[in-house]
Amino acid sequence: MVTRLLEDVNAAWGSVDNAPGVEPWESVLDRARVALAEAGTRAMDGPVVLVSHDAINSALLAFLEPTRWSEPGAVPQPTGCLNILQREGDTWAVVVAGRPPPLATRDVVGT
Repeated sequence: MVTRLLEDVNAAWGSVDNAPGVEPWESVLDRARVALAEAGTRAMDGPVVLVSHDAINSALLAFLEPTRWSEPGAVPQPTGCLNILQREGDTWAVVVAGRPPPLATRDVVGT
């Protein structure tokens, strides 16, 4: 696997989305919508916890709130962030998006 800097990818292909081997947003969104629907069905009226990569999150959140984010790349998704969705019937709404994780605390063992 070759790792490239974002600037190099953009220079070569115009954007990450145009680079060879990158799954189109529409395809990512289709998978995300199916996963959310299945999780919601299994949970019935209970809470749902899904853990996902930022590309899945961004596609899904931009789809759910297109007036808030015009495209998936506009959705804030820092590493380890929290997103909270609320469901009413079959409709999902974004309550929180991109909340950064709290600072990790460590137990200090003295000698």
